[in-house]
Amino acid sequence: MNNGYSPYQQQQQQPQQPMYQKPPSLIDRIYGRKTDTLQSLLSIVSLILFIIAPIIFLYCFIMGIVVASNANRQEFALFLNYFFDGVYKTAIFIALGMILAAFKRIISK
Repeated sequence: MNNGYSPYQQQQQQPQQPMYQKPPSLIDRIYGRKTDTLQSLLSIVSLILFIIAPIIFLYCFIMGIVVASNANRQEFALFLNYFFDGVYKTAIFIALGMILAAFKRIISK
Protein backbone atom coordinates (compact mmCIF):
# COMPACT_ATOMS: atom_id res chain seq x y z
CA MET A 1 0.00 0.00 0.00
CA ASN A 2 2.25 2.66 -1.17
CA ASN A 3 -0.43 4.60 -3.03
CA GLY A 4 1.66 4.88 -6.18
CA TYR A 5 4.66 6.32 -4.37
CA SER A 6 8.03 4.86 -5.15
CA PRO A 7 11.04 6.01 -3.17
CA TYR A 8 13.12 5.70 -6.33
CA GLN A 9 11.08 8.25 -8.24
CA GLN A 10 12.41 11.74 -8.25
CA GLN A 11 10.06 14.35 -7.03
CA GLN A 12 9.54 17.25 -9.35
CA GLN A 13 11.17 20.36 -8.05
CA GLN A 14 9.72 23.71 -8.81
CA PRO A 15 12.11 26.56 -9.46
CA GLN A 16 12.68 28.53 -6.32
CA GLN A 17 11.81 32.17 -6.40
CA PRO A 18 13.33 34.63 -4.01
CA MET A 19 11.21 35.22 -0.95
CA TYR A 20 11.39 38.97 -1.33
CA GLN A 21 12.82 41.48 -3.70
CA LYS A 22 15.43 43.86 -2.48
CA PRO A 23 13.89 47.32 -2.17
CA PRO A 24 15.66 50.10 -4.04
CA SER A 25 18.23 52.02 -2.05
CA LEU A 26 17.70 55.59 -0.91
CA ILE A 27 20.05 56.87 -3.61
CA ASP A 28 18.12 54.95 -6.29
CA ARG A 29 14.83 56.37 -5.00
CA ILE A 30 16.13 59.95 -5.05
CA TYR A 31 18.18 59.87 -8.23
CA GLY A 32 16.70 56.94 -10.17
CA ARG A 33 18.71 54.20 -11.84
CA LYS A 34 22.14 54.98 -13.24
CA THR A 35 22.24 54.26 -16.93
CA ASP A 36 24.75 56.69 -18.36
CA THR A 37 28.17 58.03 -17.43
CA LEU A 38 26.87 61.60 -17.28
CA GLN A 39 24.04 60.55 -14.96
CA SER A 40 26.49 58.71 -12.71
CA LEU A 41 28.78 61.73 -12.64
CA LEU A 42 25.91 64.09 -11.78
CA SER A 43 24.81 61.78 -8.96
CA ILE A 44 28.30 61.55 -7.51
CA VAL A 45 28.95 65.29 -7.69
CA SER A 46 25.61 66.17 -6.09
CA LEU A 47 26.21 63.65 -3.29
CA ILE A 48 29.66 65.15 -2.69
CA LEU A 49 28.10 68.63 -2.50
CA PHE A 50 25.55 67.39 0.04
CA ILE A 51 28.33 65.84 2.12
CA ILE A 52 30.58 68.92 1.98
CA ALA A 53 27.80 71.41 2.90
CA PRO A 54 27.57 70.61 6.65
CA ILE A 55 31.37 70.37 6.87
CA ILE A 56 31.68 73.91 5.52
CA PHE A 57 29.03 75.10 7.98
CA LEU A 58 30.88 73.55 10.92
CA TYR A 59 34.20 74.96 9.69
CA CYS A 60 32.81 78.50 9.47
CA PHE A 61 31.10 78.14 12.86
CA ILE A 62 34.33 77.03 14.53
CA MET A 63 36.36 79.72 12.76
CA GLY A 64 33.85 82.31 13.96
CA ILE A 65 34.37 81.18 17.55
CA VAL A 66 38.16 81.18 17.19
CA VAL A 67 38.34 84.60 15.51
CA ALA A 68 35.86 86.12 17.95
CA SER A 69 37.86 84.86 20.93
CA ASN A 70 41.08 86.45 19.61
CA ALA A 71 39.58 89.84 18.66
CA ASN A 72 39.85 92.95 20.82
CA ARG A 73 36.36 94.34 20.22
CA GLN A 74 33.26 93.55 18.24
CA GLU A 75 33.69 89.86 19.00
CA PHE A 76 30.03 89.07 18.47
CA ALA A 77 29.95 90.92 15.15
CA LEU A 78 32.91 88.87 13.93
CA PHE A 79 31.25 85.67 15.09
CA LEU A 80 28.03 86.58 13.29
CA ASN A 81 30.00 87.46 10.17
CA TYR A 82 31.64 84.03 10.04
CA PHE A 83 28.44 82.24 11.10
CA PHE A 84 26.27 83.77 8.38
CA ASP A 85 29.06 83.30 5.86
CA GLY A 86 28.89 79.58 6.70
CA VAL A 87 25.10 79.59 6.35
CA TYR A 88 25.41 81.33 2.98
CA LYS A 89 28.04 78.91 1.66
CA THR A 90 26.06 75.92 2.92
CA ALA A 91 22.92 77.16 1.17
CA ILE A 92 24.88 77.57 -2.07
CA PHE A 93 26.27 74.03 -1.87
CA ILE A 94 22.84 72.55 -1.11
CA ALA A 95 21.25 74.52 -3.96
CA LEU A 96 23.93 73.35 -6.39
CA GLY A 97 23.43 69.75 -5.26
CA MET A 98 19.67 70.05 -5.74
CA ILE A 99 20.12 71.58 -9.20
CA LEU A 100 22.44 68.77 -10.27
CA ALA A 101 20.05 66.13 -8.89
CA ALA A 102 17.11 67.72 -10.72
CA PHE A 103 19.14 67.95 -13.93
CA LYS A 104 20.01 64.26 -13.59
CA ARG A 105 16.31 63.38 -13.19
CA ILE A 106 15.45 65.42 -16.30
CA ILE A 107 18.15 63.67 -18.33
CA SER A 108 17.05 60.19 -17.20
CA LYS A 109 13.47 60.66 -18.47
